[in-house]
Amino acid sequence: MPVSPSPLLADYVSVKPRFGRSVHLERDLAVAASADGYFLTTSALEALQGVLRAQANPADRALSLIGPYGAGKSAFAAFLARLTSDAAFRATVTLPTTVGTLVPQLLPVPVVGSRSALAPALLAALRHALEAAPGAAAMPAALRKAESKPSARNIANAYLATAETIAENTPFQGLLLLVDEAGKYLEYAANHPQEGDIFVLQELAEAAARAPEHGQLWVMTIMHQNAEAYAHRLGRTQQGEWAKVAQRFRQLPLFPSDVERMDLIGRALQHQPALHLNGTFSAQLAPVMSPAANLLPTGLADRFPDLARAAYPLHPVTLLALPVLFRRAGQSHRSVFNFLEGQENSAMGRFLQEQRYNTADPAFFRLDRLFDYGRDVLLAHYTGPTARPWHEAVEIVEQSTAKNPPLTELAVRVLKCVALLSWLRESRLPASAAVLAAALGAEVPEAIKQLEDRSLIVWSRTRKSFRLWEGGDVDVAAELTAARASLAGDVLLLAANDPSLFELPRLVARRHAFRTGTVMATAN
Repeated sequence: MPVSPSPLLADYVSVKPRFGRSVHLERDLAVAASADGYFLTTSALEALQGVLRAQANPADRALSLIGPYGAGKSAFAAFLARLTSDAAFRATVTLPTTVGTLVPQLLPVPVVGSRSALAPALLAALRHALEAAPGAAAMPAALRKAESKPSARNIANAYLATAETIAENTPFQGLLLLVDEAGKYLEYAANHPQEGDIFVLQELAEAAARAPEHGQLWVMTIMHQNAEAYAHRLGRTQQGEWAKVAQRFRQLPLFPSDVERMDLIGRALQHQPALHLNGTFSAQLAPVMSPAANLLPTGLADRFPDLARAAYPLHPVTLLALPVLFRRAGQSHRSVFNFLEGQENSAMGRFLQEQRYNTADPAFFRLDRLFDYGRDVLLAHYTGPTARPWHEAVEIVEQSTAKNPPLTELAVRVLKCVALLSWLRESRLPASAAVLAAALGAEVPEAIKQLEDRSLIVWSRTRKSFRLWEGGDVDVAAELTAARASLAGDVLLLAANDPSLFELPRLVARRHAFRTGTVMATAN
């Protein structure tokens, strides 16, 4: 009777679907469960607190949410929209006591950016939100006027009038205008300055500041950079005008930390109840948790065991290195989630599909495989400021593994880890013997010795870590040592004073110059 193969690791670990897709604000707000399961990270909570401070100060109700690509800005906007518009959803969200009483009730008006004029998109979104609002409020005359004459002032007045209409006929206190990917509109405005789209934002910001409490208007633009950065190709006068418009919006940064990324990785992974690590995980975690290793960020020691367990099958050292790698590559949450479920070479999604689940010895996604993913996928076409060191490291690893006699499998894995950690230059993760042993196991010292004997890695006293040997075919240090040994003791001293080899500097008599006013120079 044939023996059935052991199950795949993918049968026990998977990525939750909501983490694998990008957010489209208009589409997702039409679905009642769009923000269900949203995790309010530390940076998102700070942004939320920044938004809600404007409840007490109407002058601050024009806001710009700024953060890198894939940082979760659109997801935060969807969460904010549901928090302010859905009372049932708000009841399920646990917020700090300082925030919970400040949440207004607002009707969201979502707009998703495109490289086109902003004014028509604002009017279309406002009409759609008004028609979909409960209570069937009548269309204000100001909105009809703006549609016939779409000037910046008319559009702002239409939003003010609609906010008051909504406040009078629905449970909402006003409007929340959310312009996602606003940078696309600004790019279009910079290329077509004659259309004056940028001044629509100025009028909306000023309207938000003067809107009454019973008819509030909140405006939030969501971008990757400051508004004035899109005007770099315009003239100096126009750049100044854009800067004045940008100053009317209070900036809210959304820049996730490495610890937040580690936390989100664990929340994105779903473990089946039948998954058992049988003490193997604790053995892998122990060297990382050692105070002598000093691998963990400050204040993370108590939380890290839970974070690392939730992130299985990532090895604990891999979990520490992963956010650093994506940060150095200029990537963020979205790229991390693509790695978790991707089927590319060395992606974790493929690892789950290929790896068998062994209850006695569960497999881990280790640091050397993360190097492979960076080489083949993440950094394959990297052109950033540190591209040259990375591609040189990849070339050195490939050349070293092709030499004869071949390296052992463990030595190759250690070499990849040294290459990755050297490029990351993270002070908490040096390519030291302790970190390498924590990442790959107790047999690492033998592999390190083999690599040193083959002159593939060298110990750096200044960095206190191993690095790849980047020398050529000639051992310059050895040649210099041999040359010095063949010289007499006074040869170097004579050479240093030989004017035919070293041109001696001219000497200026400074005291003579001070006393007489005449510069006198002598040559040795």
